[in-house]
Order: sequence, then C-alpha cells, then structure tokens
Amino acid sequence: MSSLVAATYAESLFEAACDDGCEKELLDEINALEQIILLNPDFVRLLCVPNIEKSEKHTLIDNIFKGKTHIYLVNFLKLLVDKGRVSSLSEIIREYRKYYRKKYRITKAEVITVTPLSDRLKQKLTEKLEKITGMKVELDLKVNPEIIGGMVINMDYRQFDASVKTQLHQLRDFIGAAKPQ
Repeated sequence: MSSLVAATYAESLFEAACDDGCEKELLDEINALEQIILLNPDFVRLLCVPNIEKSEKHTLIDNIFKGKTHIYLVNFLKLLVDKGRVSSLSEIIREYRKYYRKKYRITKAEVITVTPLSDRLKQKLTEKLEKITGMKVELDLKVNPEIIGGMVINMDYRQFDASVKTQLHQLRDFIGAAKPQ
C-alpha cells in the first residue's frame, strides 16, 4: 500500500479520535496492537486470507478486542478487513504516530553512546534537546562501542556526531592533507 493510502487511513482514525478526545488512549492501544502483531504475525495473515468470510473475521476481531480496547480501534480493524487493507496495518500505525507527534509537538532523537546513559544524563540530554528544538523529545537510546566515546544524535533528518571515532577520522584527514607532497 502506498504511504498516501496509509496516511489517509491514519489521518481519518486520528481525526475521529481527536474529535472524541481519545487520541492518546488510541495511541497506547495501537502501540499494544503493534506488539501483538510482532509477536503473532499469523494474526494479520489470518485476517488477509481471502477464503475466510469477512463476517468471520469481524467475529474474530470482536472476540479478541471488543470490550478490551476502544470501540474506534475495533471498528477500524473491521473497516480494514472490509477494504482489504489489513496487510498495511503496521504502516498505518506508523502514520498515526506521526500525526500524534505532529499535533503534540513531539520529536524522536536516536542517541548512540558507547555505554548506557545514566538516568541523570538522560534527563539532562532530554532537557537540552527540548530547549534547542522547542518540542518534547523522546529518546531512543542505543549502545554502539564502535564510536569509541562521545555520542551521535540523529533527530529530524539531522545528525550531530560528537563521537571520538569521527573526531579521529577528521584528525587523520587533517594530518593527511597537511603532509608535504
């Protein structure tokens, strides 16, 4: 499915949730749904099988989700079944998150360090990035010993590379360029 179609479905779900004031609740539930999908990929495959009647798929969705999740999510899953779009559920979930983050001015920062950051450093880094961006920042922390030291931050299609590895490469290039020929 094209990103445009996934964005359209996600936007419709998000707007309905906003109208009802339940966009955060729905975000939490689709995040949980995404985990279910990751742990049980056969669930989506089952809902995509053309030989199974749509009414049977609706019953399955009701049995699993009705009364446990928001009715918008239950009905949305049934709509995806009816329109043959269940296979795009993961992409729709990603698009929903984008709409949510945009509305609430939330950005994500991937932070790569050699060792895990302490809670104090995480808090200070979050505060600093929020001050710089003027947005709420969610950290996605990763550990990579290959950077030797320092950190690399990827955020909003920009990279801030303060790793020792990069500094050593820059020093090597500088020294190489300064050699007499």
